[in-house]
Amino acid sequence: MNKELSEHNLPRSALILAGIAGMVSAITTFLLWYLPRTYQLGDGFEGIIALHAEPAYMVRLWVNYVHVFLALGAYMAVAAAIARRARVSASVGLIAFIIWCAAEDQHDPLIGFTYNDLEYSSTKFVGQNVGNL
Repeated sequence: MNKELSEHNLPRSALILAGIAGMVSAITTFLLWYLPRTYQLGDGFEGIIALHAEPAYMVRLWVNYVHVFLALGAYMAVAAAIARRARVSASVGLIAFIIWCAAEDQHDPLIGFTYNDLEYSSTKFVGQNVGNL
């Protein structure tokens, strides 16, 4: 096993992995831009709820979920690499990325679960009188 360190005291394999994460993050960034152009937004509340049946929309949700962790992983390696020269900048940037990752990590599943739950709720009681519930 090659334990050779780079000039930043990080294993070369960690830098290579961070570079790959950064490149895949760039691809997911493109997909986050491109995928919304492949489906139509629905009209009104029902149309928005119906988006969960659109495969491109669901792929976009998953891409966004994965994108956050790829970007965070890539930046963690960058922060470790520049920590010796710019400790404060690296630390502040890392904290900002962690806050962004936590916010997105809570947002994306909430959207997915909410759409699925609302879709289930709206079809469960179709045709029933509210008074009979």
